[in-house]
Amino acid sequence: MLKQRPRLKGASAKRNLKSMEERVNPATQVGRARRKGNTGKWIMMTFSIIFVVVIAVSWIATNQDRATSQSSGHVPQNLGQLELVKQITGENARAEIGKMHGKGIEMVDGYIAEYSHNQSRVTVWVAEAPSEPDAFSLLKQMVDRIGAGNQAFRNLRAISVGDKEVFTADGSGGQHYFYAKDNKVIWLAIQGAEPIGVVKAALKTF
Repeated sequence: MLKQRPRLKGASAKRNLKSMEERVNPATQVGRARRKGNTGKWIMMTFSIIFVVVIAVSWIATNQDRATSQSSGHVPQNLGQLELVKQITGENARAEIGKMHGKGIEMVDGYIAEYSHNQSRVTVWVAEAPSEPDAFSLLKQMVDRIGAGNQAFRNLRAISVGDKEVFTADGSGGQHYFYAKDNKVIWLAIQGAEPIGVVKAALKTF
């Protein structure tokens, strides 16, 4: 004798009937699959957007660091064939450059770099003025001071290197060349190297 299943009444019967219909209804199953697929796509899109944002922020930060470095004392690694062997930056460099130029100069930044190759050695002092006119004013002060008589330097003269006016003087530590470019004044002390070639390389480098 077969036992009859108890009949479900009311809300329970309706819920069970709805559940059975959903299990056997292909449209319902397709809808669920689509919802799962859409959820997966949204998750992938979210992770992709986060990844792109992280890369963009990293790139911006890196380039801002590079820009800051170049605008506040970036020291070139090479001067023609000569390689950078020593550098002084920051407050120490500004103090040393101030001693060379004298008191009362306007300087926002600067560095000292020493380059070497075989028996050649070049020391470069770079003083960054607030503006281009300030740099040329500083250059004029240097020329006037050396021209008026200076124990450290003598035989001051102006030469042309390409289309650039460069000043040179004899002194200890090699042959000395200096000039202004943009908002910078550059001084070179050259030992054991062909000086004009070094000056040409400096005009392209600094």
